Amino acid sequence: MAVGILMQSSEITTEMYDSVMEHLGWSQQDLPQGFVSHHACATDDGVLIFDVWESQEDFERFAQERLGAAVAAAADGQPPSIEPQFFPIHNQDHARTRV
Repeated sequence: MAVGILMQSSEITTEMYDSVMEHLGWSQQDLPQGFVSHHACATDDGVLIFDVWESQEDFERFAQERLGAAVAAAADGQPPSIEPQFFPIHNQDHARTRV
């Protein structure tokens, strides 16, 4: 079952977020197994991130294998504390290109 993952922290700036994405090589590497979508927003209190993954286990594997190291590198070894919240996706719909 697909899950939504909400992560928010006042300790993350947009500059740190961009650095994490660079350390991940996000636009150069294949997408992780189980990844569906990623959304990041600057807020008055840091950065809010909302992802959709095919399962919580897929996200947790990605976090352990790649994300943790990228966050630590972007934060100069002092990663912010973030507790992801997981929500089962009841319905998802996406824009379609009409042909």
